[in-house]
Amino acid sequence: MFLRSYSLPKVFLSAVLLFAGCGNEEPKAPGIYVDEAKNVLMKDLSPSDVIVRVNGVDITKKDFLVRRSLNEKVYRLRNKIELGAKNRKAKKYILAMERSIPDEYIRHELVRQAADEAGIVVPEKLLKAEFKKFLNYIGRPKDSMDKVLARLGNDEGRVLVDFMKDGLRAEILRDTLATNGYYTVTDEMVSNHLARITAWNENADRLNEKARKKANHFREKVVNGADFTELGKKTAQIHPEYAEEWDSFQLMEFTEENQQLRDWLKTANAGDISGPIDLDDGIAIVKVVDKWKEPQGQGHEPVDEFELVRCTFKAYQYTLVETEEEIRKQYRIELEKNLMSQLGERLWESAVIEFPNGGDFWGDAKKTDKEAVSEEAADKEESK
Repeated sequence: MFLRSYSLPKVFLSAVLLFAGCGNEEPKAPGIYVDEAKNVLMKDLSPSDVIVRVNGVDITKKDFLVRRSLNEKVYRLRNKIELGAKNRKAKKYILAMERSIPDEYIRHELVRQAADEAGIVVPEKLLKAEFKKFLNYIGRPKDSMDKVLARLGNDEGRVLVDFMKDGLRAEILRDTLATNGYYTVTDEMVSNHLARITAWNENADRLNEKARKKANHFREKVVNGADFTELGKKTAQIHPEYAEEWDSFQLMEFTEENQQLRDWLKTANAGDISGPIDLDDGIAIVKVVDKWKEPQGQGHEPVDEFELVRCTFKAYQYTLVETEEEIRKQYRIELEKNLMSQLGERLWESAVIEFPNGGDFWGDAKKTDKEAVSEEAADKEESK
């Protein structure tokens, strides 16, 4: 909840989705007031200028700048980029995320006001647990809360804690909407879920058997003299270009997902054609175009290496059979999302949202072709 972001174009002018899990129909607030006479860009606002006013509470440009700084510092910590050092990736991330900040403040403020009215206080134990999740998120599980807050800075640290608290308060508010037994996942719900998984897997079995028959039919034609490449380009349901590409592979490169192919190649020779093999992208017939044992270039290992072509047919993924505990957890999450949506609608229905300096703070975000090419070149140079 400390980094929940919702990137919505001109997020505040249309009905804002307050919480993850809102339905397709966006609830309407009774009052959204935009001063159309003003359309000031964010860069032209002073720190004290109001971006948005939520039920009479001002969110200023200074608030925006602190949140933007917090987002950047968290991004840098998580990606091990030195704070303050020039970095194009960090800059691009901030530019991509900054438009969601006013919407974040609207949601934050609506929850804060409702929680204050309800007298909700976040237990210290819950806040510590939430901060522990945050430390894991940024890859610093052994750091202390005080140490990380000191690195972020006073204002950024305060906003981080405030947003964490309000995320937890939103969950407490959400749970007050739950009627008796709302969160109960019955045995019938679990058994019906397992029945759907079983039916899906049986259907996948049936469809995959059809795919294997098509693969075997292709193989028979090739064995009887048809050209693998030409027939493969016409027959393959997935990646027909692989029927003419000669891909060089070493046995050591294959992952567990392609274990069947690896096992077959251990005894295969040039010219051999496989039966149907399950690959990570389909069911394939594979032909060994060439095979050698000597290294074929600098950095190559002295192991069997192959040039392969393949004809791939559709495969249907199986649904993993989940445990009863996993199913109950999934249902609980969905029920929580539904209640959070209801909470968002209730808060939004009574909200008065004002934009005294207009709403389009960024203007035209499109870059010219020249700017895009220049930025791409800079990215490549930095990655060297």
